[in-house]
Amino acid sequence: MPSKSANSHFVADICADGEMPFMQLNFSTYEAAIALQTRLIEQLSRLSRPSNVLGAVIQARCRRRPDHRTPAQKIFLVVNWTTLVILSFLFTVSLVLEVSQVRTSSHLCLRIILIIVRIEATFAFVCVFIWFWNEGNIKIREDILKSTNGVGIVKKSAILHGQNKIAIIYGFLRVAFYASAYGLFQFHHRHPLLNFQLSVDPNLLNVIFLSIVIIQFAAFPILFSIFTYVLLCLIAEFEGLSEDFEGDENTYQLPVIRHYLFAHAQILYVFHKFRTYFAQVGNGFVLCAICTLIAALHPSFNDIIVEWKTTTIIIIAVIDHCLVKNLIFGFGAAVNESVVSFSEPTLRIVAANRVLHEEVASTILGYHTFLKTSRKSRLLLFELCPYKRQYCFILMVFLIFAALWKLPSIT
Repeated sequence: MPSKSANSHFVADICADGEMPFMQLNFSTYEAAIALQTRLIEQLSRLSRPSNVLGAVIQARCRRRPDHRTPAQKIFLVVNWTTLVILSFLFTVSLVLEVSQVRTSSHLCLRIILIIVRIEATFAFVCVFIWFWNEGNIKIREDILKSTNGVGIVKKSAILHGQNKIAIIYGFLRVAFYASAYGLFQFHHRHPLLNFQLSVDPNLLNVIFLSIVIIQFAAFPILFSIFTYVLLCLIAEFEGLSEDFEGDENTYQLPVIRHYLFAHAQILYVFHKFRTYFAQVGNGFVLCAICTLIAALHPSFNDIIVEWKTTTIIIIAVIDHCLVKNLIFGFGAAVNESVVSFSEPTLRIVAANRVLHEEVASTILGYHTFLKTSRKSRLLLFELCPYKRQYCFILMVFLIFAALWKLPSIT
C-alpha cells in the first residue's frame, strides 16, 4: 500500500500538470442559489403580508394549531375567538332580519342586491377564515419553496406586487361603495330591529349595524389578495419553467427531459393541493354575480326602479359583479393555459428533425396526454368545464342585449 507521502506527491504532480482528478467546487453557484432562495422567501412574505395583517384586523386569522407558549398568546387566542363568535352571531342575526323584511321593502330590487352582496361578503369571510384556519398562507410558502427555485416569481416580482396591490385597492373600493350604498339605504329606512320596540336610538342602531357590515365587507380585499397572489405565483412558475425549457439546448436527452417534467410535476402538485379551494372561491363569486344580474334584470322589478339614486346603485352593482366575473374567468383561464403551456415546447422537440434519445418522445407524449385529460390539472367552473377566456366575451354579449332590453323599462 503506498504511503501517505507518496499519494500526496502523486496528487501534486497531477496538479502541476494542470489536470485536476476531482471536480472543482463552484461556490459562487451555491451562493447564488442561497441568494435566490432568500429573495424568494422575501417576495412571498411581502405578497402575503397585506392579507395577513387585514385578516388579523377583522379577527379571521385563527390557526388550527395555535401557539400556547406564553400567557399573552393564550389571552389573545381567547379574545380572538370571543370576538369571532360575537361577529358571526351579529352577521347572522342582521342578515336574517334583512331577509325577513324583503317583501315589505319599497325598494325591492336594491334590497335584494344588497342582501346578495352581504351573502357574498359572508362567503368571503368564511373563505378567509378557512384559509387561515388551515394555515394556507404558511403552507403555500412552504410548498413553493420545496417544489421550485422560484425563478419565475423573482423575475416577475414587480408584476406580482403591482397586481396584488390592484386587487387590494379594488377590494377596498368595493367595501367603500357597498358600505355607502348600505348606509344611504339604511339611514333612510326603518331598521328591522325597531319593529321589536327596542329602547335604542335608531341612529345608534344604524351605526352599529353599518359597522358590522363594514367589517363583513372587509373580507373582500383579503380574499382578492389571496386569490391573486397565489394564482399569479403559480402562473409565474409555470411560465418560467417553460421559458427555461425553450432556452435549453440539451432537451433531446432523456435525463434533461425527465428533469423538466419532474420540475413541472412538482409545481403541478402544489396547484393540486390548492385547486379545490380556489375553484370553490371562484364558483361562489360567479354564483353571486349571476344572482345579482337576475335580480337587476328581472321584469318583475321594472316598477321598482324610480329614483335616480337607486338606479345608479343598481347599475354600478351590475357593472361591479360583471367585472368580478370577468376577472375570475380571466384568472381561471390564465392558470389553465399556464399549466398546459409546457406541452407546446415539449411537443416541438418531438416534431423537430432531430435525433432524440430513446424514450424521449414516448415520455413527452405520455405527459402531454396526462395534462390534457386530467381534470385535476385545471380550474373548473362548478366542476363541469374549465375556465376559458371565451366566457368573458359571451358574458359581455349577454349583458349588452340584456341592457338594451331593459333600458326602455327603466326610462
